[in-house]
Amino acid sequence: MNETREDLEDEITRLNKRVRYLENELENSSKNHNLIKKERMYRLLADSCPDVIYRISIPKGRYDYISPSCLRGCGRTQKEFYQKPLLIREMLHPDWKDCFNETWLKQLIENSVSQTEYQIIHSSGDVIWVSQKDVVIRDHDKNPVAIQGIARNITPEKRAEDMEHRFSDIIENTQDAVVSNDLEGRVLSWNRGAEEIYGYSESETMGKNVEMFTPPGCDYELPSILKMIKEGEMVRNYPTLGLKKDGSIINVSLTVSPINDSNGYIKGVSIISRDVTPEKKAEKELKESEERYRLLVEKAQVGILLIDPDGRIIDINPKFLEMCGSRSEDVSRRVNLLRTPEVVKSGFSGDFKRCLETGEDVSSEHRYLSQWGKETYSQFHLNPIKDEDGEVVNVLATFSDITYRKNMEEALKESEEKFREVFNNANDAVYLHEVLDGMPGRYIEVNDVSCSMLGYKREELLEMTPQDVSSEDSDEIGSMMAELLKDGSKTFESEHLTRDGDRIPVEVSSHCFKLRNKDVIVSVARDITQWKEAEKIVHDSLKEKELLLREIHHRVKNNLMIISSLLNLQSIQINDTEVLKMIKDSQSRARSMAVLHEKLYNSSDLKRINFGEYIESITEYLFNTYSTNNHVSLKMDVEYLMLDINTCLPLGLIVNELVSNSLKYAFPKGMNGCVTVRFHRSPENYILEVEDDGVGLPEDMDIEQADSMGMKLVSNFTKQLNGEMELIMKNGTCFRIKFNEEEFSASSDMN
Repeated sequence: MNETREDLEDEITRLNKRVRYLENELENSSKNHNLIKKERMYRLLADSCPDVIYRISIPKGRYDYISPSCLRGCGRTQKEFYQKPLLIREMLHPDWKDCFNETWLKQLIENSVSQTEYQIIHSSGDVIWVSQKDVVIRDHDKNPVAIQGIARNITPEKRAEDMEHRFSDIIENTQDAVVSNDLEGRVLSWNRGAEEIYGYSESETMGKNVEMFTPPGCDYELPSILKMIKEGEMVRNYPTLGLKKDGSIINVSLTVSPINDSNGYIKGVSIISRDVTPEKKAEKELKESEERYRLLVEKAQVGILLIDPDGRIIDINPKFLEMCGSRSEDVSRRVNLLRTPEVVKSGFSGDFKRCLETGEDVSSEHRYLSQWGKETYSQFHLNPIKDEDGEVVNVLATFSDITYRKNMEEALKESEEKFREVFNNANDAVYLHEVLDGMPGRYIEVNDVSCSMLGYKREELLEMTPQDVSSEDSDEIGSMMAELLKDGSKTFESEHLTRDGDRIPVEVSSHCFKLRNKDVIVSVARDITQWKEAEKIVHDSLKEKELLLREIHHRVKNNLMIISSLLNLQSIQINDTEVLKMIKDSQSRARSMAVLHEKLYNSSDLKRINFGEYIESITEYLFNTYSTNNHVSLKMDVEYLMLDINTCLPLGLIVNELVSNSLKYAFPKGMNGCVTVRFHRSPENYILEVEDDGVGLPEDMDIEQADSMGMKLVSNFTKQLNGEMELIMKNGTCFRIKFNEEEFSASSDMN
């Protein structure tokens, strides 16, 4: 019984173990079923995933699994991956060959996870960017047994990122100002170009309203532009003004476009500003230049045509219409320069063709009778205008009206013929010669009289120089040439040497002028042999008459001195005091005239003497004659001036009378005093003064009514000189006489 109970307990125990075993088996069977179910779901997800999912064993590197998307992602099939461990290394771009080496694997095992970006070469040859994430799978002992990973094609993102970087670089480095702002006008971004154009840094503008860059008077523009943007429009190349930080205003061109969010709604505005101030300035200068060109063409004093290769007139200026006598530009444009008979006849058409064929400038002169009946001589220049290939596309023609010049040339030619006739038939020798280093060069031209005067043929003279026929030495010739070149003209006397050695006296009139930018001298040489002979006769006659005149002055002086001596002898026998005074006065007057003739006799000029020396002589004589004491002194203040004899004679007698009166009456009873004689020339006239500091004249004395002969002589001689006499009675007596020297003729000299 006991054994049966023990056996039963053992059986129960065995059955319980069996039940637990069966329970465990049932439980494991349920888990495996779930695991298989999950694995199927995982495989389904992996197979349908666009990214490449894979599992690689460690350390063999074989692919335990790779999703079918590998064919699209890298161009390789699952079979290729299963057959070749780490096939990924063969697909790597050359720049990424070291990406999956032992170091990478070691770091992955240590870190358990990793993320890598690299490039592979698709079987099509395209380069693909891949982003790969790996996780290390470990067993229960934490040993790495596999790598589970997912690889995604990020080429579009990389391209977008690259594009974004490029756009960012472009925006940052562009010279234009690129600014973004919200719909309220607040600045959201600010590039370097904006900083350079407006002068504000990014920190100064962020969050500020864009109206800060709008100058006064333009603030009405921005709201209308923003309204257009909100309505979906885009503003391109909008011209306006911008305000810089320093307050200066610039010209800008705006391009404004909307910034949309991911849903297509406008969330902001992009403004691109371009500083067009230089362009505006250039545009203004170009406009001004075009205006100047237009005015230049319209106001030019030369005719201007622009012609196409077919001879048609493209453009024409008013001066050309005037030259042709045309009043209608439209009618003138119809003239074809290759076919119009008047133009062809003038020869212009041929020159125009030559310009077209050769592509070179052509210049010529032609007479042209226009279809309006106006005849013109014109000088023209044809300048071809070529394209980049060197083909003539137009011809610019300029015409100068030389009708007046042509007429003048004809007149000049006629004048030259007349001049040649006069030149060769002149009575005097006429010749032209060069100037070389300040000395006369060879003859350029000589007339027939020059040849006959000097005895040379014309050809011989043209090989000679003026020095060859001149009697002067080189120094004298050089001196005369220097004066001639300085003054431009000169007249002088010289002697020319003939072929036979004879000397011919000549009067030469020379003039210097420019001929072809060279100094040339034209001279007219007149034979003055007869003049010289006549001059010698006249000179000898004058010399003889001069000797006779000197003898006359000498004899007159001697006769006056004899008269003075006779009066002196006569006075010895006279006791009457008054009569003695009269004889003495007459004696001094005769002496005064004698001194004048003595001065003339000793003077080189028989008509003029030094009046200062003259009055000194007669005054000293009067002092010696009338002064009886040593208490009266003489003071002379005179200029040595040359006066005519007709002025000196009455003036000397005036000095004689005034000085003698002072000596006789101004200093009674041994009174001390001084007599002063002054003679000077002022800018207006001559001034003679005779002054004494004696007792003076009576206050009621009238010189004009004086009874004394001396005063009458003084008054009459002053009138004879057309002078003015002034009497000054202060501290004595002073007579002041002002006069101008008269012009005297031969008849007046004799009188």
